[in-house]
Amino acid sequence: MLEGRQRAKGLSTSLSADQKQVVLKSLALELMQQNTQAFTLDETSTHEKTFKEAKSLIKEKLDRFPNQRLSAEEFIKKDDLGVRELLSEREQEGIYEFAHKTFQEYLAAVEIEKTKQENILQEALADDKKFAWWRETIRFYVAQTDATNLIKVALNHATIPVLTLVYQCWQGKEAQQIDPAVQHQLKAKLEHGLESDKLDEFTLAAEVKLAYRLSQLNHDLQTLDSYSEQESQAYDRSYITFAEYQLFLNETSSPSILANKKRASQPVINISFWDANRFCAWLSLRSRKELGEPGICYRQATQIDRQQHPCEEDKEYADKEGIRLVRFQVPTLYGQLAYYLAAGMWKEADEETDRLMLQVAGREKQGYLGLDDIRQFPCKDLRTIDQLWVQYSNGHFGFSVQKEIYLSVGGILEGSQANSPFSKLLFLPPVRWIYARFGGRVRDRYDEMHEAYIRFCDRVGWRVDNEWKGNLIYNTSASKGHLPLRFFKHMWSILDPHELRGRYGLGEIIEEIGSRLVNCNI
Repeated sequence: MLEGRQRAKGLSTSLSADQKQVVLKSLALELMQQNTQAFTLDETSTHEKTFKEAKSLIKEKLDRFPNQRLSAEEFIKKDDLGVRELLSEREQEGIYEFAHKTFQEYLAAVEIEKTKQENILQEALADDKKFAWWRETIRFYVAQTDATNLIKVALNHATIPVLTLVYQCWQGKEAQQIDPAVQHQLKAKLEHGLESDKLDEFTLAAEVKLAYRLSQLNHDLQTLDSYSEQESQAYDRSYITFAEYQLFLNETSSPSILANKKRASQPVINISFWDANRFCAWLSLRSRKELGEPGICYRQATQIDRQQHPCEEDKEYADKEGIRLVRFQVPTLYGQLAYYLAAGMWKEADEETDRLMLQVAGREKQGYLGLDDIRQFPCKDLRTIDQLWVQYSNGHFGFSVQKEIYLSVGGILEGSQANSPFSKLLFLPPVRWIYARFGGRVRDRYDEMHEAYIRFCDRVGWRVDNEWKGNLIYNTSASKGHLPLRFFKHMWSILDPHELRGRYGLGEIIEEIGSRLVNCNI
């Protein structure tokens, strides 16, 4: 990046890539120590959290190169030097920073290793506030050199984030070297913790195990997102263990230590789909709080997921009701709905669905969607809502589930294959007359729709023994397709009767939603 473009174009450059790196490494380390990513060449700048001594630092390094008379401004601003490839600029403010913090972290790590300043990283390990800022720089550093002394410091300051990092460097083989005796100490600390009768020691070891798992999933998802514009999902490489599941139990009930320590590192099995969902809801909520990303979600891997993204444990545990995670991201708007669904809070999820659909359509003030609003409802948002319902209900609830049921009982939807050209023709007056003249029995379209709607309501449990149900069933004992419903009932009670084309308002709303699902290819 520092000289490739110039070389490809046959351009000469006054500094080699190594010389440019000397300057940038020093600058990157200074920015890390100043706890900032921004710097300026204007020493009189009033911008806060901006390194203002960059000009003198760059000049000092440039002056050490033989036969060079470059200024700091030329080094940063001249395109033919190549460093602009690594920098971004807020031109009007005269503020620069590395195009990505990763560049800054990597160059700082190289400079620390080169100048033997590991003490900077050791201090960060012992300071919870500094640690988050220096975490990735530590990872880059241990990949270049012997990590033994750093891990010794980490073992003396054994917090969950610090131990997770060194566990990652060790277990993920990121560290270039670690003394065998120190590796044994690290392994013993975690294994003994899982077998400890002291709740705090057990919790620390289990938290590290879980945090390491989530960091791997987070890394995998970020890697996928960087290569694809498609919605990405990261698939866990192993099953949730008894120790990790115990953390969930401890936070949601009375804290206790795992009874059978020998099973601590084995996959937890015989967990119902709904209990596994609650674990995913708990995990999603924790991750959102820790990372500050409200769209983080976890769900269980389906059979199709396991076939397409197999792991070593699938053969042994896939049919034993274990938990293998899939991490995905939803728009911030849908984070709460995802939590309600995963937690099995069906009533709250039903109400949230109604609220979201009004918000997405921009009809919050009106309090209802018109039929045209339904026909134009964004496909992406409709897909997100439906997928969350289907995934977290194991295919039991959701708009697309209701659509299939409606079609199966004779309902006709616009765009559906079930809506045959012949059935459409029958609704044209001239064709109806000819068909009836030759003995065909022609029924009104809305009679057909109403009867299909009645059969649909019987199937999904909105009507039982010819009686309309006043109360919904907000649990999984409800019939397939029973939820969501509040949106339909809300629309029926509020929508202007003159806007409905048919005689059976709720049936027509269901038909319009189903048709929109078909047209959106959901």
